[in-house]
Amino acid sequence: VADDSRLASLPGVATRTIECAGNLHTSVIELVLRAGAAGVFVLTCPPRSAPCREGPKWLHARVYDDREAELAARVDKRRVAIAGLSRGKWPAITAEIESFRRRLDALAPVVPAADLSVGVECEPKKVVEHA
Repeated sequence: VADDSRLASLPGVATRTIECAGNLHTSVIELVLRAGAAGVFVLTCPPRSAPCREGPKWLHARVYDDREAELAARVDKRRVAIAGLSRGKWPAITAEIESFRRRLDALAPVVPAADLSVGVECEPKKVVEHA
């Protein structure tokens, strides 16, 4: 979603702009949560809208459905919300954010991790060169 100062003006909201939700790696979500954020709300373009029509679908699959590059099992998925709304839907956007805040308020407070390194989760693979 393009930068929108209205989002940044909401209390307790910090914004980061990315080109497409499909480019958001789940390790970024984990690091934000481990740094102490109560939650991560990802506002995406509506599904199937140009130019990144599949991005929201793939992000949702990685966060909630264990698609490759999935959100690590150690991350509380209740602290992540994804909403596909166009910027012109400001009342719907604020309603989604407020709903997410209420869900977060019902959870135990977040304690930031002392060590923010994610660690190596992948096994090394041998590179095979073809002649």
